[in-house]
Amino acid sequence: MHRQGIIELLRRTFDGAAWHGPSVMDTLRKVTTDQLGQRDVDSHSLIEMVEHMTAWRRFAVEKLRGNTTYDVDATANYPKVDPTKKVGSSPSTV
Repeated sequence: MHRQGIIELLRRTFDGAAWHGPSVMDTLRKVTTDQLGQRDVDSHSLIEMVEHMTAWRRFAVEKLRGNTTYDVDATANYPKVDPTKKVGSSPSTV
């Protein structure tokens, strides 16, 4: 796949007509702020998963821009997010 094709696939997966079903943003638009910090035992909260996906999306964008030294460090991979911290009023602000 060529670079432009990869860029388009990433865009659609995030906020478009994704090949796999609803895009990330289509799904997040249905989430309430109360749901963002909820977690089961030994799992990540939704907000932590969103931060994780964001870190790796940035990674892909940087690599596509030619930044060969960019990497995702351990703290950005699955950052700890305080569930009591106030978040935006909608997932689009996350």
